[in-house]
Amino acid sequence: MSPGRTIMSTLTEKQLAQAYVVERTIENTHWYLLEGRVYADCSDDQLPDTWVAVLRELAETGFSQDSLKRELLDIESELGLRRIPIPFDQVQPELALFSKHVEQRRREGRPNPRDCPEYRAELADLRERLSQPKH
Repeated sequence: MSPGRTIMSTLTEKQLAQAYVVERTIENTHWYLLEGRVYADCSDDQLPDTWVAVLRELAETGFSQDSLKRELLDIESELGLRRIPIPFDQVQPELALFSKHVEQRRREGRPNPRDCPEYRAELADLRERLSQPKH
């Protein structure tokens, strides 16, 4: 067994979930680049304000508008490309609402991701991909 396989097989669930987030961020940025960097013309000062405005609008919809979620991911991709931090400190009330939203969904019977077969399968797939030799 290669050293990479040994390391990947010892990842904790938390480390694997973090790797999943990184992978999704890379995928989102890839698609954002392919779509033509819609926010490329925003100034470095304007971009964080745009992210805040979109998150606040999304919060007003109860986090239900997929188009706003996609827009937020695009802005996050542009922020990441410029190495500008996401201004989480400006949206604490909205983040608290999001936490409540997630908790409410859980109470309504939405599956806990840890108990969800799809979640487990996706993480198992990621674990397998991470264990493969890199080209």
